[in-house]
Amino acid sequence: MAVSRNIAQGNDSLRAGRWDRKLYTGWELKGKTIGLIGTGRIGQSVAKWCQSFGMKVIGFDSLMSQSAMDAFGIEGVELEELWKRSDVLSFHTPLTDGTRGMLN
Repeated sequence: MAVSRNIAQGNDSLRAGRWDRKLYTGWELKGKTIGLIGTGRIGQSVAKWCQSFGMKVIGFDSLMSQSAMDAFGIEGVELEELWKRSDVLSFHTPLTDGTRGMLN
């Protein structure tokens, strides 16, 4: 949410004594697609939160079944499809040899 509303940039500008509201209006979350990498406990919480803002949630998790993702309204997709369809990405995986370098 902070990224979509440019909160960090707006805060920096305000602290520097500048404020141009038009630069920090951001964009709406409703109708956007979030891609979750990792759909465990934290990913499922993020999915619920995003759905409440009207976002479509897709996810990739090599360990979780599609039926488990379905229970949380997450459409399971392959990683390549997730990259293509996502407006926003959210990572919820431990750093392992398998996840290192996943995003370049």
